[in-house]
Amino acid sequence: MSKLIPSKVWLPKESHHQNYLDFFCETFPQISRDTWAKRFTEGKITTTQEETLNAKAPYCGDQHLIYYREVENEKVIPFQEQILYEDENLLLVDKPHFLPIHPAGPYVKETLVYRLRESQNNPDISPLHRIDRLTAGLVFFSKKVSIRKDYQLLFENRLVEKTYHAISAGPAPDQGYWHLKNRIEAGEPWFLSAIKEGKANSESYINVIEAKDNLVKFELKPISGKKHQLRVHLASIGYPILHDPLYPSFVEKPPDNYEKPMQLLAQSIAFTDPFSKKRHSFQSQLKLLF
Repeated sequence: MSKLIPSKVWLPKESHHQNYLDFFCETFPQISRDTWAKRFTEGKITTTQEETLNAKAPYCGDQHLIYYREVENEKVIPFQEQILYEDENLLLVDKPHFLPIHPAGPYVKETLVYRLRESQNNPDISPLHRIDRLTAGLVFFSKKVSIRKDYQLLFENRLVEKTYHAISAGPAPDQGYWHLKNRIEAGEPWFLSAIKEGKANSESYINVIEAKDNLVKFELKPISGKKHQLRVHLASIGYPILHDPLYPSFVEKPPDNYEKPMQLLAQSIAFTDPFSKKRHSFQSQLKLLF
């Protein structure tokens, strides 16, 4: 069994906390004091040097501590990832809708990185980029810590060509092409993104592929990678993605409806391998409504 993925929390230097237990209880109030005390007793909270801590030890800030997220009765996500390509350095995976890549919220083991580390018996597997939990499609993972940065630099330097497909409800648009450049920042609530005034930090190309039965299929090529960028950009031109629970207007997060996945797919990816110099180009095997 692979080890759970550690989380890291920063302890401010100046703080009124009496001890470590008080800090965790105040920082994560959704978890009971008894639960935190039990985790300290079981040695599940440590320093970055893996030294265990006493819950009642005097608070000492200006450091990181390591803890492991746990979810009781974690809900199983009934969709399976598919490995499309593998070599000595990489895994390319088709991620289904609803499956998160990293632990977050109510998900720890029902995440793509945990599943892959388990199935491949490799704790070093790590994603090179991310897509939203509700988005399906292609995600690359490195298999070795030693080469991870070389591949991450491809994404950071925008040397990876990514194409997405999306479906929106509505009549055929009057135009078939958009080149959007604007500023995306954190919105309200905090987990949303919004277009704000200021210097552009996001860029997307959008093309209409097909329109029929009051649905429009788009091809999207993001140049930048801001949070929820494609969802925000499509909503901004009047074509929010079908079954998107957040954009263009958010009231409250509804429960997942497995019968209506958000119609956004990371459809293709292409790059030149920094080691072999081979040109790679892949397409997702998953499909949207049409």
